[in-house]
Amino acid sequence: VNELDVQDYFGLNIKTKQYVGWTSFNPPIELKNGRQLEQIIINPKVEYSDFIKMLEIAYDIELPELVEPARLDSIKDLRIILAHIYIRMVDELIKKHLRRNYITRVENLESKIKGKLLLGRYIRENLSKGRPQVALCQFYELTPDNLLNQIVKAGLIRAKILISQSFEYTGFRNLSKDAVKLIGFLANVSDRKITPIDFAKIHYHTHNRHYKHSIELAKILLFKNCFAHYVGNIRVSGLFIDMNDLFEKFVAGLLYSRFGKYLEYQRTFNFSIDNKDGKGKLIPDITIDLEGENIVIDAKYKELFETEVSREEEINTESTYGDIEVKIRHSDIYQMVAYLDNIESDKGVIVYPFSGENISKSTIVKGFGNKRIKLIGIGLSNIEKLKEEKDKFAKECFHINKNSIS
Repeated sequence: VNELDVQDYFGLNIKTKQYVGWTSFNPPIELKNGRQLEQIIINPKVEYSDFIKMLEIAYDIELPELVEPARLDSIKDLRIILAHIYIRMVDELIKKHLRRNYITRVENLESKIKGKLLLGRYIRENLSKGRPQVALCQFYELTPDNLLNQIVKAGLIRAKILISQSFEYTGFRNLSKDAVKLIGFLANVSDRKITPIDFAKIHYHTHNRHYKHSIELAKILLFKNCFAHYVGNIRVSGLFIDMNDLFEKFVAGLLYSRFGKYLEYQRTFNFSIDNKDGKGKLIPDITIDLEGENIVIDAKYKELFETEVSREEEINTESTYGDIEVKIRHSDIYQMVAYLDNIESDKGVIVYPFSGENISKSTIVKGFGNKRIKLIGIGLSNIEKLKEEKDKFAKECFHINKNSIS
């Protein structure tokens, strides 16, 4: 089934360069050629083993070895992997801080007053009944028992169940214990049934934005998909992983082991907007502040040697790799220049994937004043080898002025 068929029949515009996963149709769709369509599977361009290693590096986890290689069309395997990632994410969330809200409580307190004494009710309900020592008070209490944490806890319980059903995989028993420990940290959060309507009630802002990925993953674990809706009488559901997001986290994970606390992922920078109220925001993927250098790194999940870029969109650098000319979209360069201008840095790196095993491909883009923008292609055909060479990759990113292919 090609993309045109999918868009024709279902109004779905699935860009297979950006997502991997699956979607299913119940009942199956009758196609024009008489065949039935039950499921669409979008496989990663890399080997499954390399895809799993990308997940490990992106989320700083070590997945237990599966009895058989995981496949994206094996929903059981994929959900177990996501359960592992979820437990890791919740662990980091709890370490960072749990969102707490003030709630109003009305309570009879023995021999003390807290907050506001409800005098009229105190006289009617306590004093008139011979209980002058019991004060009826209204007060505010800061508690973690809110919708966000209730969803997080429900997701943890579901992750634990998934893992406990998968002990045929080596290494999952310890993971189940980790889930139990985290559930214990949420003892003051109510256990309740979570419905899809609960997710619609959530509005993200500055103080709860760090919950976003955990909540999205909890939804997948609880409802077996990341989306489900009806087109006519056909239920369309599925689970997709955004490869743009995964590649950004993967690049950050490769660099974190070298730069540690000097690396920030998706740091927000504000800038003023003339003739408008408020400020705009720039959020580069990665910033590194080390040894007086402030370097901006942007990860782009698209081929460095993109063959489908139009002449109006591409920039041709003077450097080539053999007979291959480096091509890059104008928008990628202009975005990096905007980052560098705002952050007052003169060094930027744009990282792209390519279908090789090495990370030695890089070149410099010049012509923007004193700014130096380095393009680095990292091979995704052998992630294990890339892990072994991550120090080399870190040096490529940090030493901007060195052109390895000049």
